[in-house]
Amino acid sequence: MVVYRESEEQYFKVGIDLATRKVNAIFVGGRDTLGYKGLRVDMPFKKLVQLSSLYANFKLNYHEQSFQLELSEDDLNERPLLSFKNNSYAITYLHPHSKRVYAIEYLNTDMLLKKNIFRIVSQTPLPVQFQGETDWAAMNDMLPADLVRLINVKRSLAGTPALIPDDELTSASQTVLNELGSNPREFLDKKRSRLVKDILNGNLNQRQGLYLYSQGIPKKMYQITGLTRSDFDIYCLAPIYDNSSFFSDSVLLRLIFPKLVSANTKNIGVAYNRGVLVFIINK
Repeated sequence: MVVYRESEEQYFKVGIDLATRKVNAIFVGGRDTLGYKGLRVDMPFKKLVQLSSLYANFKLNYHEQSFQLELSEDDLNERPLLSFKNNSYAITYLHPHSKRVYAIEYLNTDMLLKKNIFRIVSQTPLPVQFQGETDWAAMNDMLPADLVRLINVKRSLAGTPALIPDDELTSASQTVLNELGSNPREFLDKKRSRLVKDILNGNLNQRQGLYLYSQGIPKKMYQITGLTRSDFDIYCLAPIYDNSSFFSDSVLLRLIFPKLVSANTKNIGVAYNRGVLVFIINK
């Protein structure tokens, strides 16, 4: 992924297929200068409907096989899908309250299927998707910085001062991540503990998610950081492989991302490892 940034209000990320060296995804999350086919971030839902009819079913071909995507009612209300004549697609992520387009993700067929957001209907199994080798060291460094950049673009658009990375909170986040990874049963029940182990062991197709925050954070996590629950919020989320999850996942979009763009939040510390994201913010 390559992130282009011309101003504090722009977030433009390009995904490149390492095998073909071609662009396979474009994510726009800030002030939109692309305007492809009339689509723009911050356009109202009413304008989106006028621009293009919204459908619940899409037929597509992949590796000489035919598939169908089925969008649920929640999909149509929160992340409508548009298709173009060049066999590309756009997921339009809507803000849960304003119902304006909050972000746009342009994808080819391959990436649309790999994101696995919508229900796939097929008479034959999907071909095994080659995941390739992941440079986790680079990913672990890139994703936290990219998340802060994305948050600050949305804060700038909202007129909120930039979120400041804090060394103490970053260290505390890393402590939580290390302890959670080495001994998840110390903090989680058996089911969620197994989920964390599977993700850290490289299960990229994990369908279940871990949402650990607010009162769901055990006291032991605060004890190992030396932080107080009254002053700080700890979040443990998985699996996260791309920050677009904060727009495609309704839990992250409705309950967690608003905390990150709130004017009350001023500092953040982030740690990440192989799909498990931990961050701490002040209250």
